[in-house]
Amino acid sequence: MIKSEQEARELLLQGVNILADTVKTTLGPQGRTVILHTPEGQAYTTKDGVSVARKILDNDMMVDAGIQLVREATAKTADVAGDGTTSSTILAQAILNLGMKEIANGVSSVELKKGMEDALQDVVEELQENSIFVDLHSKSLADIATISANNERKLGELIAEAFYKAGENGLVLFDTSSTEHTTVDSIQGMQLDSILLSPAFITNQRAQTAEYEEKGDPIAVLLIDNIVKNLQSMAQTLNYAIGKHVPILIVAHDFTPAVLKEIIQNNVRNNTQILPIKAEGFGAGKTQCLKDISAITGAKIFDNIDVTSYSGFGICQKVIVSKFSTTIVKCARIDDSALQQRVEDLKARIADTQDSFEKKQLEKKLAKLIGKMCVIHVGGLTEAIAKERYDRVEDAVYATKAALEEGISSGGGVTLFAIANKLEKDTKKCKNVGYKIVLESLKEILKQLCKNSGESYEMISKTILEENEGKEINGFDFLGYDFLKEEYCNPIESGIIDPTKVLRVALENAVSIAILMLTTSSIVTSE
Repeated sequence: MIKSEQEARELLLQGVNILADTVKTTLGPQGRTVILHTPEGQAYTTKDGVSVARKILDNDMMVDAGIQLVREATAKTADVAGDGTTSSTILAQAILNLGMKEIANGVSSVELKKGMEDALQDVVEELQENSIFVDLHSKSLADIATISANNERKLGELIAEAFYKAGENGLVLFDTSSTEHTTVDSIQGMQLDSILLSPAFITNQRAQTAEYEEKGDPIAVLLIDNIVKNLQSMAQTLNYAIGKHVPILIVAHDFTPAVLKEIIQNNVRNNTQILPIKAEGFGAGKTQCLKDISAITGAKIFDNIDVTSYSGFGICQKVIVSKFSTTIVKCARIDDSALQQRVEDLKARIADTQDSFEKKQLEKKLAKLIGKMCVIHVGGLTEAIAKERYDRVEDAVYATKAALEEGISSGGGVTLFAIANKLEKDTKKCKNVGYKIVLESLKEILKQLCKNSGESYEMISKTILEENEGKEINGFDFLGYDFLKEEYCNPIESGIIDPTKVLRVALENAVSIAILMLTTSSIVTSE
């Protein structure tokens, strides 16, 4: 079945509106919760835009194509920035609806695309210029975490505490708790730039990660300083480890497609838990990566695939592999002497090298080894409460991380609103319809917050515009609105904050998917 041009775009837009109209009701402190049903028949409430979006489908495949495209594009906002999926969805919907009207009136999609790209560049520059940078000691970290945790102050402060304890080079992880309480623990481990090699290894469908944790016996770790081309030479050793009913993490230079297929088949047919990852780096860098892992796990590094001794395996307490990184948590049974020796070796290499690039890479490697890890164990009185709180902790952890990376901006929709009004004064650029559409869409966040709170957008936007005339965006006398307390305030001072990275990535993904759909000529589906 084929639908072309305007008819195709209208079907896509119908799907976009179905998705966005459901997701955007969750925005802000006065946003509504949504009840989701799991495949197991359980129900739980959430305000997490990603979780809501994942559940939305339509029986019409062409309408569903619009849902799928926007969902995947805006989900990238959460993948990159950790938060902002709802904002990205609202922006995409606004751009698409306005863009479709202009195309129906005869405006060229090519002209729209050019204007939208120019507007995106200008808005991102404004965001970066007006961003306020923060560090681990900043009160703003607790504020940003609190907002992302649906204004639960205690939870926000706990997350900020975890980042402070982990330190500049540390990591903050989150997990479910076996109790009703939410707590923070410090652990030791490291994170690699190694990624998931196949979706078949995923064990946590919700997080889309492969996760194994010590249960009685620790996880076995096998390090191979080579490319694994077959499993036959290590079959006896692997069978011994499998017999102990422990997961096995194999780190090597690479794995052939045939080996990966064989591992996946074994995991499915024989209920084994073998997880392969590639050592990060290139050439000799992979060997150095294996040495780092060896220091954390106590594993022997085999220089070929002829593995004959289980005694050469290392151990770890937990391993998490996602599409972005691998986290290895050190087992308490491993002595620290090897790790300390590895740290000293790296420090010596840093002191000896004259190459600035190599020095920077070594310093990064050292930071990974000596950095601390903090785990937030999320609990609740019931499984449904714990699941809903887990969603909020996940958003808050990533939002806090984003704030540390690119700084913060005034929240409550006012930063994008102020930038839109500032750029609209450039009448020459605003002659391009695509440019003006993007600026108009920036006001939709504030508009939706007003709608969810039952406030007048016309009155609030007028007051904010008048009071901020001539003021610096994100300045300490900048006026915004607190939708929780229902009063005007300075957003930064009141802790109403957005990570600048979240705003940037949300807009970039919204513009990207809007351009893609506005320039679509046809949809082809199977009947």
